[in-house]
Amino acid sequence: MKNGNGVCKLLVATLLGAGVCLAWADTNLLSRIRSQFDNVYANMPSQDMIYGVLEESIDELYKEPAYASFADAVTNNWRDVLANIGQVATNDVERLLIIGVGLQYDEDFYLDYCSVLCDMHANGAITAREFLNGRASHRYDLNSCLIRRYQEPKVIELIGKYKAAQPSRTNYWNSVLSGAAYTNYLEEVEAGLWQ
Repeated sequence: MKNGNGVCKLLVATLLGAGVCLAWADTNLLSRIRSQFDNVYANMPSQDMIYGVLEESIDELYKEPAYASFADAVTNNWRDVLANIGQVATNDVERLLIIGVGLQYDEDFYLDYCSVLCDMHANGAITAREFLNGRASHRYDLNSCLIRRYQEPKVIELIGKYKAAQPSRTNYWNSVLSGAAYTNYLEEVEAGLWQ
Protein backbone atom coordinates (compact mmCIF):
# COMPACT_ATOMS: atom_id res chain seq x y z
CA MET A 1 0.00 0.00 0.00
CA LYS A 2 2.95 2.31 0.66
CA ASN A 3 4.02 2.04 -2.98
CA GLY A 4 0.47 2.82 -4.12
CA ASN A 5 0.48 6.03 -2.04
CA GLY A 6 3.81 7.09 -3.47
CA VAL A 7 2.61 6.49 -7.01
CA CYS A 8 -0.60 8.45 -6.32
CA LYS A 9 1.35 11.37 -4.85
CA LEU A 10 3.69 11.36 -7.86
CA LEU A 11 0.74 11.25 -10.24
CA VAL A 12 -1.02 14.13 -8.45
CA ALA A 13 2.18 16.20 -8.42
CA THR A 14 2.71 15.54 -12.13
CA LEU A 15 -0.87 16.51 -12.99
CA LEU A 16 -0.66 19.68 -10.89
CA GLY A 17 2.64 20.58 -12.52
CA ALA A 18 1.16 20.06 -15.97
CA GLY A 19 -1.84 22.22 -15.02
CA VAL A 20 0.44 25.02 -13.83
CA CYS A 21 2.47 24.81 -17.05
CA LEU A 22 -0.72 24.89 -19.13
CA ALA A 23 -2.07 27.88 -17.22
CA TRP A 24 1.29 29.66 -17.61
CA ALA A 25 1.34 28.90 -21.34
CA ASP A 26 -2.19 30.31 -21.76
CA THR A 27 -1.28 33.45 -19.78
CA ASN A 28 1.93 33.88 -21.76
CA LEU A 29 0.06 33.42 -25.06
CA LEU A 30 -2.61 35.88 -23.96
CA SER A 31 -0.07 38.54 -22.97
CA ARG A 32 1.88 38.14 -26.24
CA ILE A 33 -1.23 38.53 -28.37
CA ARG A 34 -2.52 41.42 -26.22
CA SER A 35 0.83 43.14 -26.78
CA GLN A 36 0.44 42.62 -30.52
CA PHE A 37 -3.07 44.10 -30.44
CA ASP A 38 -1.62 47.17 -28.70
CA ASN A 39 0.97 47.42 -31.47
CA VAL A 40 -1.71 47.23 -34.17
CA TYR A 41 -3.79 49.93 -32.48
CA ALA A 42 -0.79 52.20 -31.93
CA ASN A 43 0.79 51.84 -35.37
CA MET A 44 -2.03 51.67 -37.90
CA PRO A 45 -2.59 54.86 -39.91
CA SER A 46 -6.05 55.17 -38.36
CA GLN A 47 -8.63 53.24 -36.40
CA ASP A 48 -11.05 53.88 -39.26
CA MET A 49 -8.73 51.88 -41.52
CA ILE A 50 -8.99 48.86 -39.25
CA TYR A 51 -12.79 48.97 -39.22
CA GLY A 52 -13.10 49.83 -42.91
CA VAL A 53 -10.78 47.08 -44.08
CA LEU A 54 -12.52 44.54 -41.91
CA GLU A 55 -15.76 45.41 -43.69
CA GLU A 56 -14.12 45.04 -47.12
CA SER A 57 -11.24 42.58 -46.98
CA ILE A 58 -8.71 41.75 -44.32
CA ASP A 59 -6.20 41.09 -47.13
CA GLU A 60 -5.47 44.82 -47.27
CA LEU A 61 -4.41 44.97 -43.63
CA TYR A 62 -1.42 42.73 -44.25
CA LYS A 63 0.22 45.55 -46.17
CA GLU A 64 0.55 47.36 -42.84
CA PRO A 65 3.68 46.35 -40.89
CA ALA A 66 1.82 46.40 -37.55
CA TYR A 67 -0.74 43.86 -38.78
CA ALA A 68 1.92 41.76 -40.50
CA SER A 69 3.76 41.55 -37.18
CA PHE A 70 0.50 40.65 -35.41
CA ALA A 71 -0.24 37.92 -37.97
CA ASP A 72 3.26 36.48 -37.57
CA ALA A 73 2.81 36.36 -33.78
CA VAL A 74 -0.55 34.59 -34.11
CA THR A 75 0.83 32.01 -36.55
CA ASN A 76 3.42 30.89 -34.02
CA ASN A 77 0.56 29.28 -32.04
CA TRP A 78 -2.42 29.77 -34.32
CA ARG A 79 -4.32 26.69 -33.22
CA ASP A 80 -4.03 27.71 -29.56
CA VAL A 81 -5.00 31.29 -30.38
CA LEU A 82 -8.11 30.13 -32.27
CA ALA A 83 -8.99 27.64 -29.53
CA ASN A 84 -8.83 30.47 -26.98
CA ILE A 85 -10.25 33.27 -29.14
CA GLY A 86 -12.85 34.12 -26.49
CA GLN A 87 -10.10 34.84 -23.96
CA VAL A 88 -7.62 36.42 -26.37
CA ALA A 89 -9.94 38.83 -28.21
CA THR A 90 -12.00 41.33 -26.23
CA ASN A 91 -14.30 42.53 -29.03
CA ASP A 92 -15.60 41.72 -32.51
CA VAL A 93 -12.83 43.64 -34.28
CA GLU A 94 -10.10 41.75 -32.45
CA ARG A 95 -11.82 38.47 -33.27
CA LEU A 96 -11.83 39.40 -36.97
CA LEU A 97 -8.18 40.49 -36.80
CA ILE A 98 -7.30 37.02 -35.48
CA ILE A 99 -9.55 35.17 -37.90
CA GLY A 100 -8.10 37.09 -40.86
CA VAL A 101 -4.62 35.71 -40.22
CA GLY A 102 -5.47 32.64 -42.30
CA LEU A 103 -5.55 34.82 -45.41
CA GLN A 104 -1.99 36.06 -45.03
CA TYR A 105 0.14 33.07 -45.94
CA ASP A 106 0.34 30.25 -48.48
CA GLU A 107 -2.36 27.91 -49.76
CA ASP A 108 -1.56 25.04 -47.39
CA PHE A 109 -1.75 27.32 -44.37
CA TYR A 110 -5.02 28.76 -45.70
CA LEU A 111 -6.53 25.29 -46.18
CA ASP A 112 -5.54 24.17 -42.67
CA TYR A 113 -6.78 27.42 -41.17
CA CYS A 114 -10.13 27.19 -43.01
CA SER A 115 -10.55 23.61 -41.81
CA VAL A 116 -10.24 24.75 -38.20
CA LEU A 117 -12.60 27.67 -38.86
CA CYS A 118 -15.16 25.18 -40.21
CA ASP A 119 -14.88 23.14 -37.03
CA MET A 120 -15.22 26.28 -34.91
CA HIS A 121 -18.28 27.38 -36.89
CA ALA A 122 -19.85 23.93 -36.54
CA ASN A 123 -19.28 24.10 -32.78
CA GLY A 124 -20.67 27.64 -32.48
CA ALA A 125 -17.31 29.12 -31.46
CA ILE A 126 -17.41 31.69 -34.29
CA THR A 127 -20.30 33.40 -36.03
CA ALA A 128 -21.35 32.93 -39.66
CA ARG A 129 -19.91 36.38 -40.44
CA GLU A 130 -16.58 35.51 -38.82
CA PHE A 131 -16.52 32.22 -40.72
CA LEU A 132 -17.11 33.97 -44.05
CA ASN A 133 -14.59 36.76 -43.32
CA GLY A 134 -11.98 34.20 -42.34
CA ARG A 135 -12.03 32.51 -45.71
CA ALA A 136 -12.96 35.35 -48.10
CA SER A 137 -9.84 36.49 -49.90
CA HIS A 138 -9.12 38.72 -52.86
CA ARG A 139 -5.92 36.82 -53.62
CA TYR A 140 -5.89 34.83 -56.86
CA ASP A 141 -4.00 31.89 -55.37
CA LEU A 142 -6.31 31.48 -52.37
CA ASN A 143 -9.49 32.04 -54.37
CA SER A 144 -8.58 29.37 -56.88
CA CYS A 145 -6.81 26.80 -54.71
CA LEU A 146 -9.88 24.71 -53.91
CA ILE A 147 -10.80 24.58 -57.59
CA ARG A 148 -7.26 23.80 -58.74
CA ARG A 149 -6.54 21.27 -56.00
CA TYR A 150 -9.97 19.62 -55.93
CA GLN A 151 -8.59 16.05 -56.10
CA GLU A 152 -6.40 16.34 -52.98
CA PRO A 153 -7.68 14.55 -49.86
CA LYS A 154 -7.17 17.69 -47.74
CA VAL A 155 -9.32 19.72 -50.12
CA ILE A 156 -12.00 17.03 -50.42
CA GLU A 157 -12.27 16.92 -46.62
CA LEU A 158 -12.47 20.71 -46.40
CA ILE A 159 -15.17 20.89 -49.07
CA GLY A 160 -17.15 18.34 -47.07
CA LYS A 161 -16.96 20.71 -44.11
CA TYR A 162 -17.99 23.66 -46.28
CA LYS A 163 -21.01 21.72 -47.53
CA ALA A 164 -22.08 21.10 -43.94
CA ALA A 165 -21.45 24.74 -42.98
CA GLN A 166 -23.18 26.21 -46.04
CA PRO A 167 -25.80 23.77 -47.32
CA SER A 168 -27.19 26.47 -49.63
CA ARG A 169 -23.96 26.26 -51.68
CA THR A 170 -23.96 22.47 -52.02
CA ASN A 171 -24.36 22.66 -55.81
CA TYR A 172 -21.26 24.83 -56.09
CA TRP A 173 -19.22 22.55 -53.82
CA ASN A 174 -20.39 19.53 -55.84
CA SER A 175 -19.18 21.23 -59.02
CA VAL A 176 -15.79 21.72 -57.40
CA LEU A 177 -15.60 18.08 -56.32
CA SER A 178 -16.65 16.81 -59.75
CA GLY A 179 -14.00 18.87 -61.54
CA ALA A 180 -16.61 20.93 -63.42
CA ALA A 181 -15.48 24.09 -61.62
CA TYR A 182 -11.89 23.31 -62.61
CA THR A 183 -12.84 22.98 -66.28
CA ASN A 184 -14.67 26.30 -66.06
CA TYR A 185 -11.65 27.84 -64.30
CA LEU A 186 -9.31 26.72 -67.11
CA GLU A 187 -11.60 28.33 -69.68
CA GLU A 188 -11.68 31.55 -67.64
CA VAL A 189 -7.88 31.56 -67.33
CA GLU A 190 -7.57 31.12 -71.08
CA ALA A 191 -9.98 34.04 -71.56
CA GLY A 192 -7.82 36.18 -69.23
CA LEU A 193 -10.41 36.46 -66.46
CA TRP A 194 -8.12 35.27 -63.64
CA GLN A 195 -5.28 37.63 -62.85
